[in-house]
Amino acid sequence: SLAASSYAFVAQAEIAEVVPSSPPPFFAVVIRELGTEAVADAAFDVPGWPPAPTAPSMTQPTLAWSTAGYGERSMVTVGFTIKNETDAVLSFLVTLPEGFRHVARTPSDVQSSNEKLPLLQGGQDWVDTTAPGRLRVLLEASDPLVAAGSYRFALPVGMPDAPTAVSWRNFWRLTLCADRSCVD
Repeated sequence: SLAASSYAFVAQAEIAEVVPSSPPPFFAVVIRELGTEAVADAAFDVPGWPPAPTAPSMTQPTLAWSTAGYGERSMVTVGFTIKNETDAVLSFLVTLPEGFRHVARTPSDVQSSNEKLPLLQGGQDWVDTTAPGRLRVLLEASDPLVAAGSYRFALPVGMPDAPTAVSWRNFWRLTLCADRSCVD
């Protein structure tokens, strides 16, 4: 065994491309003498962590809308491209700027452009329309794998009533959420 002291280590690892979720992975940690194959210390059957979700790589965000005047209704389309398959997203949150409000009342008022998106199954509850300043799209928790590709959501939006109701911080925000309850 190593004595208590300061050590510097270089690690080399061979990691499988696909990590089995069952049984959980185990690792062997072997410390060798510098320049030799002599083992200085080792630990075997070190339990591993479950595979981490694949973080999404998102590009090409877009925002488009139909022509509408103050106080009128517009169809706004929020689009983006995910470059890699990911299971780290359980919902998408579209946050509208001050003065704007979505006027979606039911999920049928919101359109999703890509059938590969694993929307929440079991009814019309794949979109949360309860807050007029934000809209949340919920994915199926039992199989949230989002394929690489382009996605768009179209939703009806009420425009501000007057120019003075438009904030100078006119920022639309799309958040990719790791849980289904995100609101910010």
